[in-house]
Amino acid sequence: MRTQWSNDSFLLSQLDGDFDRVYRRLLNTCRGMLNGWFYETDKSIVVDKNRAWLGMIDLASVLDPEARFVVCIRELGQLFGSIEAQHQKTVLLDSGDGTAGMNPYGRATAYFKDGGLVAGCLSSVESSIEDLSDAVRSRIYYLKYEDLMANPRATTDQLCEFLKISPIEYDTENLQTLAGEADSHYRYKFPHKTSTRIRPSQPHHIPKRTQQGLIGQHNWFYRVFYPHLLNDS
Repeated sequence: MRTQWSNDSFLLSQLDGDFDRVYRRLLNTCRGMLNGWFYETDKSIVVDKNRAWLGMIDLASVLDPEARFVVCIRELGQLFGSIEAQHQKTVLLDSGDGTAGMNPYGRATAYFKDGGLVAGCLSSVESSIEDLSDAVRSRIYYLKYEDLMANPRATTDQLCEFLKISPIEYDTENLQTLAGEADSHYRYKFPHKTSTRIRPSQPHHIPKRTQQGLIGQHNWFYRVFYPHLLNDS
């Protein structure tokens, strides 16, 4: 929408005539669409899991100044290991980025280089730490996968405190899950399979040069989230 009306000559001419009023109309239109999309729910909190929001915090904050952001974090070696393990299960299908013909080290390089599958997300994470004001950063919560797996209840209690809601009661052996999403869009490389219980995954074997390369390339990430691993590298 933003791109479309930013290139609409008729709308631009209206902005020339009365910028403040027309700009306010644009804002009201966006907020109205956002509120209308979730109109049917009776819940006080709505969750949208699109990872792109982290790169558009300025837009999200304008649409809803009270919006909060939960950023899911995982150690990069194990993150790559998870992606690679799923690729090996679907090796006859190529990824959208055409990395199936590469060796594992090549895929890791492609994912984490500038413009790569994972690198774009990491850039948004780094920017959220380095570039935003204290007021905006106070509305960002970094949720580590390892913490959630090791101490699910304590971790979700902390998350609820950040969201300013009451702790959620749940049975770790009988979780309520939602219907899955279509996996064909991502060529079955990132399945949306859910589980009714919390089951920590087995560690993936990551070649030494891949692990060292990730730590060297994204040293800031390890300094902030996994400093203990810097001593092991």
